[in-house]
Amino acid sequence: MTMSKADAELTPKRRLALEALALGLSPMDAAKRAGVNRSTLYRWRRDPAFAAELRRLDAEAMARLGRGIMALSSAAIVAIARALQEGQPMAVRLRAAQLVAERGPALVELTTLADRVTELEQRMERGETWPSGC
Repeated sequence: MTMSKADAELTPKRRLALEALALGLSPMDAAKRAGVNRSTLYRWRRDPAFAAELRRLDAEAMARLGRGIMALSSAAIVAIARALQEGQPMAVRLRAAQLVAERGPALVELTTLADRVTELEQRMERGETWPSGC
């Protein structure tokens, strides 16, 4: 995990709690790891700097997960293609077909939404305005 400016300004106990929460530990376990009472941790979570750093760490973890999943995608596509081939048991072929039919359109929709968000962000950066009613 990289350390942000906000993280560098946090106390060691707060850093320990943040790391524990980012690893998926429960608030009770994160408080124990940091050596503080659970109520202290809940108070810290309401602190804007602490909450922002936790969001940053969560986003960093999700980005790592996304990269890991993308690294597996080629192998997954090959496995699904093999599962769809004649000679495979019908249950295997149907499950592979179901995955493609259900997940394919959702992936296309997510990609389209991501492209639209990127375009809107670029427009905002250029200072463009939108017609009323949008």
